[in-house]
Amino acid sequence: MFPIRPGVGKKLLGLALFHAAAFALIAVIAATAFNRVEILATDIARNQMTGVLENASIARELSDALSEIDLISRSCRSGSASEDNGKRMSAALLAIAQKDQDKQQADAIAALSTTATELLDQCAAIRRVLLSLDGIDHQILAELAKLENLIGRILIDQTLSGKTTDYLDQIMNLITGFRETVLQIGKNIAERTVLASADPQNDNPNIALIDDLNLRLQTLTASSPEIARIARRAIRLTVAYRREILELDIASHRFHDAVTRSHAAQAAVLKTMSRLDEQASGRVADLGLQIHQAIAAASRWVFGLSVLIALMSFLAIAVIVRRSIKRPLQKVLQHIDAVRHGAATPDIGTPGSDEWGTIHTALLDMTAALASSRSLLQSVVDTAPIRVFWKDRDLRYLGCNPAFARDAGKAHPEELLGKDDYQMGWAKEAERYRADDRAIMDSGVPRLSFDEPQPTPDGRTIWLRTSKVPLRDSNNQTIGILGVYEDITERKRIERRLDMAIKVTQVILWELDLTNGRLAYDRAMLPVLGLTPDEELDSLQRWVARVHPDDRMPFQEAVARAIQPEAGAFDFEYRLRDSTAQYQWIHTRGSVIQRDPQGNAELAVGTSMNITERKSVQEAMRQSEERSRLLAALLRRMADNVPDMIWAKDLEKRYLFANRAFCRQLLNAADSDEPLGKTDMFFAQRERDSHPDDPQWHTFGELCQDSDAITLQHDGPSVFEEFGNLKGRLTYLDVHKAPFLDERGMVIGTVGSARDITERKQAEAELARHRQHLEELVEQRTTELLATEARATRILESSADGLYGVDGESRITFINPAACQMLGYTAEQVMGRGAHDLFHHRRPDGSPYPAAECTTCQGWRQGCDSRIGDETYWHADGHAVPVTLASRPIIENGQIIGAVVSVVDVSLQRAAIQAREQALIAAENLARARSEFLANMSHEIRTPMNGVLGFAQIGKRNHQDPEKARNAFEKILTSGKQLLGVVNEILDFSKIDAGKLQVEANEMSLGEVLEHALELVAERARVKGLALRLEKAPDLPPTCIGDPLRLGQILLNLLSNAVQFTATGGVTLSAARQGRELLFRVTDTGIGMTADQLGYVFNPFQQADGSTTRKFGGTGLGLAICKRLVELMQGEIRVESTPGAGSMFEVRLPYVRTAPHPDPREATSVTLPDEPLAGLCILLVEDDPINQMMLEVNLEDDGARLVIVGDGATAVERIIADGPDAYDVVLMDIQMPVMDGYQATRRILELVPELPIIGQTAHAFDEDRDKCLASGMAGHIAKPIEPRALAALILEVVADKRGR
Repeated sequence: MFPIRPGVGKKLLGLALFHAAAFALIAVIAATAFNRVEILATDIARNQMTGVLENASIARELSDALSEIDLISRSCRSGSASEDNGKRMSAALLAIAQKDQDKQQADAIAALSTTATELLDQCAAIRRVLLSLDGIDHQILAELAKLENLIGRILIDQTLSGKTTDYLDQIMNLITGFRETVLQIGKNIAERTVLASADPQNDNPNIALIDDLNLRLQTLTASSPEIARIARRAIRLTVAYRREILELDIASHRFHDAVTRSHAAQAAVLKTMSRLDEQASGRVADLGLQIHQAIAAASRWVFGLSVLIALMSFLAIAVIVRRSIKRPLQKVLQHIDAVRHGAATPDIGTPGSDEWGTIHTALLDMTAALASSRSLLQSVVDTAPIRVFWKDRDLRYLGCNPAFARDAGKAHPEELLGKDDYQMGWAKEAERYRADDRAIMDSGVPRLSFDEPQPTPDGRTIWLRTSKVPLRDSNNQTIGILGVYEDITERKRIERRLDMAIKVTQVILWELDLTNGRLAYDRAMLPVLGLTPDEELDSLQRWVARVHPDDRMPFQEAVARAIQPEAGAFDFEYRLRDSTAQYQWIHTRGSVIQRDPQGNAELAVGTSMNITERKSVQEAMRQSEERSRLLAALLRRMADNVPDMIWAKDLEKRYLFANRAFCRQLLNAADSDEPLGKTDMFFAQRERDSHPDDPQWHTFGELCQDSDAITLQHDGPSVFEEFGNLKGRLTYLDVHKAPFLDERGMVIGTVGSARDITERKQAEAELARHRQHLEELVEQRTTELLATEARATRILESSADGLYGVDGESRITFINPAACQMLGYTAEQVMGRGAHDLFHHRRPDGSPYPAAECTTCQGWRQGCDSRIGDETYWHADGHAVPVTLASRPIIENGQIIGAVVSVVDVSLQRAAIQAREQALIAAENLARARSEFLANMSHEIRTPMNGVLGFAQIGKRNHQDPEKARNAFEKILTSGKQLLGVVNEILDFSKIDAGKLQVEANEMSLGEVLEHALELVAERARVKGLALRLEKAPDLPPTCIGDPLRLGQILLNLLSNAVQFTATGGVTLSAARQGRELLFRVTDTGIGMTADQLGYVFNPFQQADGSTTRKFGGTGLGLAICKRLVELMQGEIRVESTPGAGSMFEVRLPYVRTAPHPDPREATSVTLPDEPLAGLCILLVEDDPINQMMLEVNLEDDGARLVIVGDGATAVERIIADGPDAYDVVLMDIQMPVMDGYQATRRILELVPELPIIGQTAHAFDEDRDKCLASGMAGHIAKPIEPRALAALILEVVADKRGR
């Protein structure tokens, strides 16, 4: 029964004593109603509290399980996951799932338990692989230690024996590199802590290190057998090591997938817990509503009965109900409403001791349990290794965990409440995020595990793997969105690096499902194997169909062996048909990584790479080794067939090689292999021991000097004569020795050859017993014989004949340097190739020459010697080589095994014949040219000379007629200038031809040179009525560095020729600058030249018309001089001409810029006065009366006073007689009788050192001028003398004298 509250009973009894029976009835009814309310409230509270407490317990256990999952994830990353902890965690999750009453939550927890078990299995797999790697690591280091000990022992032995140890040092350095590589791999594995993000597609530096280590170990397999054996064991270990690392990567990838699924399961658990929390809050609200409904029903019963009894009883009961029931009930409703709105501990006062106190206490306990559950849930969210957030329908943040707040750049989650994505650090991506959130809320479908980029507050972009689900209330209405994500930026970076590494290493990764034969790979990598990306090779059967028929069965057998339980790995090479129907060599490695419980293989992974190029290199090496072996055998046969003895020794005098003659004649060895590694003393002692009773049986070399030591000391070839008894017979040997060098030029021993000259020695001894005159005769003949032999040897060694040998298939087996040089090949290029196909494949006319028709090959194959005097071989660059050749077959054991061919290049002989013919033609042309030149010179000299003499006679006869005399003198002057021009041309050409003409490098005015050249031909052009033009380009510089005299001479010669050979029209001189060159052109409208004439227009002594009836004169030297001068000035000259249209001569000279002058004004020429020599007294020393008269008239006209003497001795006497101050200058001729000019100058300068002397001579060469100056003269002038130039020179030397 519901007990009556003490205060309420007293009031009811006091107010209703007269209504006892009625009130008793009312009390019974009210007590019954309240008892039902109490029972209902207590049952509801007990049921709801049980659910809340159960949810809190589950949440606490889930928090422990999630912490354990996080611990497994972290410990497995470091390789130290606890298997016991994982099993306990998995069992705990299963227990939670079994006792949970909510099916959805139980399913989520069961899924979480499954993923946790999978995490534990992957951790165990990773731990097993790490243990296997550690064991293989120790084995590799042990093998390297063995290899290092072995190399160390060999190194010590080689060092003690004096042998080179360079290659052993290299191997030791290589082993040190191996150890460092292995340690680096171990370090990489130890430091690689983020195993959960590993992916077989990512870049794994350990694979590259292992492949490099494997390649370097391969180089040791070519060493000694013991080293190669250890190296091969190490290679097998590195292959296993590489396989285990690949398995580690695959296990890590699976562990990562398990972690991803674990995160998804955790999100599902969190979602269901959030839903249960919302349901608990709803049940609390329902509890209050049910209590309220029960109390309302009881109140209605009491109220109805009270109205029936009396109004007073109603009023009394109303007061009691108000004070004792309604107020406590209001507090209970306030408490329920506060809990429903999220208050953890609402303030409703202290609970009493009655029934309302019991209800109050139950509500407080339920509120505390709900707060604990919420706190535990918040702790799980805050500590989970993922980012969690949730938003309302308006996409404003309702909450998040601290990890998400840190990504958003906030210190606490509360800072995000009420904000949207536009207010976050990723505002630029806000619209995309919000559109995605709205789509999920509208569709109600979760979006799980998708990748997306996100900007960070510091400006970086990170990659996220995100999952989003809609949030629902108790009515299954979407009220927001819940999201979780993890940072996968590092994994994205590793994936990119792995893709790059695969592309660089050209390796294709594959995965084979052995249950159905399905083959998975990256199609983009198929071109590595020579296949196109669209090839359909998605099954093992299709792959096998492309394998070469010869390799198909071994391929299938290797796969079958690999899937056996005791195997599991395969490594083989085979040929695969590519897209072009060609076969590529493929190297495939793989291993079985998954088996069913019965041990049957289910899944295999591996790599394939194209090794066609490596196979080609190996085949080339094999062929090279075969050629070397054949060459060595050929050399051995050649050495054994030579009658002379040949051998080689090392520095310890141990035999390295000995031919058959040496073994038979000197060592008495059984075969050519017996001497190897032995010394001379071994065989000498053996011979002595075989005849102990005969001390003279073997004494060879006992009295001879140590020729090996002498040869090494001289460091060059040496010749010795060694003697002694061999088998009891005195034997003499002619020994030749030389240092033995290796390929690096280092001395490794000696080589030698010897010839038995015993018979010659005996003959010499016999001849010594003859008479003296016979001895002298023999001596002389012997000397001649030796000289002849030496000459023959030198001729053989220096022969330019080419020699080569061929085998039975006409393949070249050896070739000498002369033949290589003759045919343009190296020995390496021709060895093993067909001689006919290389340089005898075409006939002289270039048509094909089949080998079957080759007479040379037919001759030696038939066993006949052949000689062909006129044959054509073809050089490597394609030109024909005329040769004579001879061939002789090589016969061994009666079989023709090849031939030796001698080839002589006769192109030089033919060239010599052609050269003799051309020289004969040139000599004939030169003789004809010289004849024409002499005829021309006779004509050119006699013609003006005839004018000079004729007009001199005319002037003599008409000396009284001034006009006729002046005309005669003008003609004489013109003829003299013409004669002077001829002489100057001959002298210039002579100096150029002798190499004595020097060009100057002075500053010159181009305008003055051009205008001066035109002025000199202007009168001749005017007389002929020709237009003479000068064209200067705007860019023509005013000045440059050069020789103005020689440039003017070139232009004057070209202009003179143009005026001479032009009858009508005009002549144009143009000048321009083109880059770094000066361009001069002389163009005329004259007679022109033919193509044949252009061929020799610049030749000396030749003219276009060399006949005696030629129309134009000239020496034929002008253009030759121009060409030589242009070449001396580092330029070039060319001509273009058309008969009847004219010619164009073009001169190109280097342009050298002049340095700037302080005063840019050009110097002006000095103009002489009418009598420049007035007041000067000149002593003229000249033996020729005509020259005396010419100089006297000209110098007196210039105002000078002259004293004339006829030789040098008289000049000296006049100086002594007249005194040192009598003369201002002496004009001295050079060639004179009694005393020449040089002697007179030296004598006068001894008397008067300050008196200037000017030399005048017909010798116009530079050496003549230098000789004059060397004798002490102050100046020099060449004949014929220009009066104004002489006056200027006299003034110059006199001014210098006065200046001193």
